[in-house]
Amino acid sequence: MEKAAAERLVIYSGGARGIDTVSERAAVELGSAAISFVADSLLTKIRKKDILDAIINKKQLLLSDVKPDVGFSAARAMNRNKYIYTSSYGTFVVASDYNSGGTWAGATEALKNEWTKVLVWQNNKYAGNEKLIEKGAVPYSFSEASLFELLTEKKETFQQIDLFSISGEAVENQGKCADIAKEHKSEEQKSRQMPERGTAEIPDLYHVIAPYVVEHIGEGMTKEEAAEVFQVAKGQMNTWLKQLCRDSFLKYVKGRYVKR
Repeated sequence: MEKAAAERLVIYSGGARGIDTVSERAAVELGSAAISFVADSLLTKIRKKDILDAIINKKQLLLSDVKPDVGFSAARAMNRNKYIYTSSYGTFVVASDYNSGGTWAGATEALKNEWTKVLVWQNNKYAGNEKLIEKGAVPYSFSEASLFELLTEKKETFQQIDLFSISGEAVENQGKCADIAKEHKSEEQKSRQMPERGTAEIPDLYHVIAPYVVEHIGEGMTKEEAAEVFQVAKGQMNTWLKQLCRDSFLKYVKGRYVKR
């Protein structure tokens, strides 16, 4: 929190007891500010002296998606996660259970929808932390590096691949996808073929890049690694990888795409 406050970063949180409340209080006391999406009664919370003083001093903002007198509910607590993630440059997960709890649910939802950068404390004491990293969260260890730069650096820093430079090779070897499929598919799967080039379902470009990706996927890659290696926007890379899985050229195993 000292680093965040020193860099004048505003803390977004859910206002829950524990790390949320501690982070908010530290941000205010160290000269930064906090924005809290509360899941309990806004009227009750705003009556607390320390919070009211912070609001008056323009150091804290409380937000609620329902009427101010509505009390706590688990559904609201889960729902407000999206506001925290989508409003921030990035979110730090300090401790998460595996496959249970609000922290896990919020982080996995954010990763799935790519709302923001999700950083997770790399600490094997918490089973959920390691699993979130496997799902694509960014592992984080405390260092002297700027938090602002870490949070705001573009998630996709790449030069667009020159498709024309590989198109000749890809077109020449376009049968490789079918050959790879024959080696790895069952007899039933062998009968399946890639759709015709230029069909409405799959753009022509997919057939240019597909054999190149399959040939160079190596020992397997996450979608982030593939986007960097093949120099393609992560969203586009994700679409192609999923299609390659549907066409049975790749399979998704423990967070990585590998050859069948």
